[in-house]
Order: sequence, then structure tokens, then C-alpha cells
Amino acid sequence: MWLRRVFTNIQAEIDQNWPMLNHIASICKASKIYRCQNHICKEHHKQLEDILPPCDWPAFREWIIEVCSCQMQVPNEERLKRSYIHLSCAVLAINWFLEGIKLVRYTNIPAKYINTNGEKAPINLYPICEIIYWGINFQVHLGNRMFGYVEWGNTMIPHSVVAPALVESTNKARERGICLNRLWNISLISGRGEHDLPAIMSLAAQYPQLRHQNHESCNAGFCGFSAVDATHIRQLHVCEGDEVAQCQENRLFFDPELLKISMVGDGGTAWSLNAPLEVRGRHAEYATISHVWSDGTGVGIEPPGHVNRCLFEHFAKLVRLAGCNAIWWDSISIPLDPVLRKKATNDMHNNYFNSKCTIVHDKYLVDFDRAEDGSPALALIFSPWFTRGWTAVECNMAKRIKVVYKKPGSNEPVIKDLDDDILAKDPTCCSRAHWIASNIIRRLRAPIDSVSNLLAILKPRSTSWPRDRMVIAGLLAGIEVSYSMTPTEITKVALAKIKNIGHSSLLHQETTISEFGGWSWCPNYLYDLPASPPGEFRRLLMSGKSCMIDKNGTILGEFPARRVNRDDFLRRRVIPTSSHPFVNFRIKAALENWQNCLVIGHYPGPYILVETELPNDEFYSRANYLPSVDEALCCKYLGTVNTVGHILCTISKSMKRRREILILPSK
Repeated sequence: MWLRRVFTNIQAEIDQNWPMLNHIASICKASKIYRCQNHICKEHHKQLEDILPPCDWPAFREWIIEVCSCQMQVPNEERLKRSYIHLSCAVLAINWFLEGIKLVRYTNIPAKYINTNGEKAPINLYPICEIIYWGINFQVHLGNRMFGYVEWGNTMIPHSVVAPALVESTNKARERGICLNRLWNISLISGRGEHDLPAIMSLAAQYPQLRHQNHESCNAGFCGFSAVDATHIRQLHVCEGDEVAQCQENRLFFDPELLKISMVGDGGTAWSLNAPLEVRGRHAEYATISHVWSDGTGVGIEPPGHVNRCLFEHFAKLVRLAGCNAIWWDSISIPLDPVLRKKATNDMHNNYFNSKCTIVHDKYLVDFDRAEDGSPALALIFSPWFTRGWTAVECNMAKRIKVVYKKPGSNEPVIKDLDDDILAKDPTCCSRAHWIASNIIRRLRAPIDSVSNLLAILKPRSTSWPRDRMVIAGLLAGIEVSYSMTPTEITKVALAKIKNIGHSSLLHQETTISEFGGWSWCPNYLYDLPASPPGEFRRLLMSGKSCMIDKNGTILGEFPARRVNRDDFLRRRVIPTSSHPFVNFRIKAALENWQNCLVIGHYPGPYILVETELPNDEFYSRANYLPSVDEALCCKYLGTVNTVGHILCTISKSMKRRREILILPSK
């Protein structure tokens, strides 16, 4: 309605052959936004001037700032009035326009703008898209979603537009010693995937302290420190010089027998901070330590129960600053007895849930100067702590988190609350990098509501022992797990508990748990499922287009689909993508009965190949039949394929009609 009213008088002026930027300019012109003289709006204008990144189109940047600065002062009770909705629609109409470009596969998007003289001036599109995204994100933050769900993923703008900025960011990270693997792993959990990396590097480049020592040989897909066994590192001494030898001789002893007695009596496993060192009761108020063993803050090679005095006193000081008088630290709070140790390990995540707060201690962060510009949040997502598997569980379970940094101008530690002091709360008061880093950390702490979200958290992380990865996956999924469970068992129970899974997570290339029936689509190892971009999956979930997993491993979902035809088979236009011969054999054998095969998925692929099951035979034998909206097909999952030739054109047309496909157990 807004578009019809606003564009009525200028439709004759619009040229369909205009570049993208001229169409955006027409929206700005039609909205008739004028410079506001209100003194409060002027203050907001100045505030936003310092936040938004520069671009080659200053007039458009000024337009976005003018719109949003006026919206900032409107109270909630007036946000349904026509004037306020007009401002929101002016910005959201640009999102609607970009959606239209996306649907026609990014045709006619030259990076040029036709000025008043008829000249085509070249303009860098990426900074302009970033400003558009900021404006739309601002509307979402205010609760304005007039044109439907406006969450961006990494497909809203063409990858070719982002590519130069990504190359520049990667080179910038390499020059400043930032681990490329840690940088690119951030894209797995960021809302827009790799499209958020340039904004992150724009702030990171200003801080030499973010440099990762000895990571020069790391690349985007590999970090040499991810596979280090941290259990054999000598325990850290916080003291220096001659004090180290004296501290070594006067190590503290936390008697494992006291821990055993407490656990047998259903007691706690936290220790008092003051002598005599004793185990506190289950209801004691304590703080947990979330740390990185590679720093030397774990058990290391020390005898059981022995801890460097300086290290314990350092942690005790932090615990007191957090307002607690007892500490749960895995180096002293896990018993030696095999039965009790297994019980304590399986229940370890609950110690973080039941504590008053969790203290994040990472030497990388302890050496980073605390500041008020969002850089502490950036340091957190670049830290070794953020790359470890167990810390994901600890962060997800903790009710309150404190992070240790360095006090500027000294070597004294300063402890800051994650929610109150580190994470950004308003996109109008922080840099883009700070807002992105804050949302990444929040996603780690939020309940796991989809398989894709779980995979995005897990995949960038490493553990000292491979078996821990599946246990961590189960704990994050909210199921009770133990080391006696096989990876396949954990995979099935975790997926059945979460239920929601995105289309792209089905595009794996591995063998499956079973050949027929439930779970015949699922790999044996949860980590073999691809992680779809978080923003894109939330969009599918909100629109009802995600898949559901039932307790038997059956998937019910709505997919774009196309039947395989005779030429596809004879001319080998459907190509398996797996490197495993069994998967490829199964696909090739099914294609010999091409009448029963469907290619499902989103253009331009890859796609899933399925085979219809016996319950469909009474109606599916008809040529070119696809079910109506209310019908469902029973199908068997075969594997992931690519397509070549004219099949792409055919699929692109049929993708416009979504059809329900039901992957059911074979009869």
C-alpha cells in the first residue's frame, strides 16, 4: 500500500533498465525525506555520523542517517502513527527491492550510478550495501517489519559485490598477524556469514594486541594450534623471577580423598578459598573457572591434587571480586576414582549452571587492555577460549559470565560482566563490528533451536580428545550423554531432540546410518552435516519452510522439486558429488529407474536426489506428476548431486512452485 501510494506520481520517470543504485535513488526521492531541524534529531544525527561507515555515495548515507535519527526520538506509543510508519517503510522498501533483485538472480547490477548529466559514474557497491543493511537492521531492532521478515543472510547481495572487501580483509588480517582460521570460523556463526568479516576487520585492524602469536602458517581452513594436546602442558606460574622456585616448593594440596568423601555423601565439589582447604557443601555459593588448558591453567603434568600456589591465589582473587567465597575449578574439582570421575565428568556442565557466575580466564584476554569501544567483545571472539569445545558448553550453561581483561596502563587484571559491560545493546550506540561480535556471543548463549545453529557453534571448535566432540554436541542439544554412547547414538538422540533442520544441512556427501527406513538420510557423525548460515536458516524457520525430524528419524519438509527425465539419465546430467563409492553407486543405480527419481533443492544447487517409495505408485506413475499442496510424497534419500545442461533452466522455472516431499521409512 505504501509503495502504491508513494510511487503513483513518479512511475513514468522510472526506467526498468536503470542500474540498481538509480532504483534505490528513486525510492529515496519518492519518500520525500527532508532535513530535520529538531535539536534532538540533530544530536542523533551527529551520533549516527560517527557510527556508519563511509561510502562513495554520501547523499544516500545522509538520507539513511536523516531517516533513522528522527525515528530514534519517537516514543513507543507513537510508533503506529502514519509519520513514523512512513519513515520505516522508506527504508524497508529498499529491502523489498533487493529481495526482488535476489529472486531474479542478480541480473543487471552494474556498480554504476547515472547522474543528472546522464553519465554513468562508477561506485563501490559493498559499502552502500553495508549502510542499507545497517538501516534495515535498525528497523528490526525497533520492531519494524512492514514488508515481512527482513533478516539478511549471505545471499541477499551478490558474492561478487562482497569479494573485493573479503580479499582486502583477509590480506589485512594476514598483515596484522590475526589467525585466518579463527577469522573465517567466525563466518560459521555470524548472522550473514562471511559478509560480516570486512566490518569485523575494520575494527580489529586498529588493535595490535589482537595479534595471534606464532599463527603465521595458519590459513582459512587450518590452524596449527587446534589439535594441540593441552593435557601435557606444565602448569602456569603467575609469579615471576625468584618467586617461581619458592612457589614450586610450596604448592597447595587439594586432597582428592576429601573430594571423594564429599561426592559419596552427595556433597559438592567446590573448594573453599581460605585455609583449611576443604570441600564446600552442595548449596555453597561458588564461582566456576572457564579457562584454556593450553595456557597452563589445567592439571598439566602435576601430581594429583597439587596446584601452584600463585595460580590458585590468582583465581581466588578473581572469585572474590565476583562476590564468591568458593571455587569450582576442574583441575581440583574432578575426583581420581574412576567411577566418581565418570560421574563428575558427565555432570560437569551442571556445575556451571548452578554456580553464581562463571569467570572466563584466557591469557590472550588477560593481556588485552580493557576499552569502551567494543574491542573487548572482538577480542573475545578472536580468543583461544572461543575456539575450544568445552568452553561452548560452559558459556551456554552459565547464568552469569565475567571476563578477565587487563587494566589499561598496568598489569592488574580487571573483571567485567559480559552482559552489562561487554555486549552492545543498541546498534545506534556502537560500531558495526561491536554489534556483530555481540550477536555472535549471544547466539552461543541462546537455547539451541535448530541443527544448523548447533553445527554453527560446534564446527569451528576443537578439543584435546576427539571423543569429547560428540559429548559436547549432546550436552548443547540438551540431552543426557555419557562416554559409553557411540557417536551414532548421540547423533540420533540429539537430532530427534532438536527436530528443526534446514534444507542445506541435508546436503552432505557421506554414507548414512542406515540404507532404508528412518535415519537413512543422516550420516553417522553429526559433524558431517553442513551448517547453513544462521540468518538464512532463521528466515526459513519463520516462514515454515524448515524440515522437521520425528522420533523415528523421518523428515517432513517442503521443497522445490523436479522429476528426472530420460535425457537426464542418458546424457548423464545428474552427477553424484560424494567421494565415497557406495554413495555414488546407490545414486547411479537409482537413476537407471529415472522415472521414480526427483531432484529437490534450490537453484543453482547442489541438490538432493530422492527416489519415490511404493506408497506413491498408484498415482506417481503418471508422467510429470507432482503432488498438490495438500499431498505428500514418500521418498527415500539417495545423496547429493549436481546438475548440468538444460536441466538447470528447467529447475529454475519449477523452483517457483514449492512441493511437499515426505522422506519416510521404506515399506
